[in-house]
Amino acid sequence: MRVGALGLCNVGAIIVVDTYYDTLGVSPAADDRDIRIAFRRLAKQFHPDFNAGDEDAARCFKELSCAYKVLRDPRTRAAYDAHLEQLRAMVARDRCAPQRHGAAPARQFWREARRMAASCLIVSICLVAFGMSWGRMTMTSPSPGPDVELLVADAGRIPAGIEGSAPPARIGAEPVPMPGQGSLVAAEGNDAVPAPQLNGEALAQATRLVTQGERYLSQGNIAVAREFFERAADLGLPIAAMKMAETYDPAILATRVFGPKADPAEARKWYERAMALGLHDAEGRLRRLDDR
Repeated sequence: MRVGALGLCNVGAIIVVDTYYDTLGVSPAADDRDIRIAFRRLAKQFHPDFNAGDEDAARCFKELSCAYKVLRDPRTRAAYDAHLEQLRAMVARDRCAPQRHGAAPARQFWREARRMAASCLIVSICLVAFGMSWGRMTMTSPSPGPDVELLVADAGRIPAGIEGSAPPARIGAEPVPMPGQGSLVAAEGNDAVPAPQLNGEALAQATRLVTQGERYLSQGNIAVAREFFERAADLGLPIAAMKMAETYDPAILATRVFGPKADPAEARKWYERAMALGLHDAEGRLRRLDDR
């Protein structure tokens, strides 16, 4: 029997039923950190945005989300564990009960009734957990401030610089050309550095990834937003590296009411990468980081 699996008796046979711990691949004794790490690893693997058109991956992602919503909250997890203990006690009684011929139909009826009651309880726990999560996210979602949001002009479609000419995106007070326009990025006191070149397909994919990351960031899901920003930065989009750095920057995270712990070392690494990709506005962020 797998770790966390629950055996249910059915007319003398044992049916192994996966629990939420099996879904996430963790032990029932796992702490919150192990559960969170397991969910993020599996969510990245089965996320619909990374597996377009794969129905099995979408089904697995829904199961993972349901299991995580129950196990991440101490109250719903305690209720779920208590319910599992009740079911295990029922299984133990059924195994030890004498096999009386006349009582077999009655036992089967009550087993089916208990199984239906267990299913209803699990569904109720999932709905309560989802409602609590949605309400918390709605109350804590902040409106982005002007210093935090660095938006790429016309994100989500190929910039006009690929097919003709377009005005550069603006970050703060400095104009920054989009990659693929073949222009130079000028920084104060530095020589001009050629902007990295991207073909139309790669640039379109990178801007779509940044748009997706901003959507998750506005919902407070920084872990998933980082995945999109990192992939866009790997394609050579400077603004993606800048946004990745902001998710670690202490000054940026201090303006939000949600988010993980700040990491100045990671912020420095991504600001330096943004500069290497041609975005010299990151130099000011680095100086500010050093002054803290």
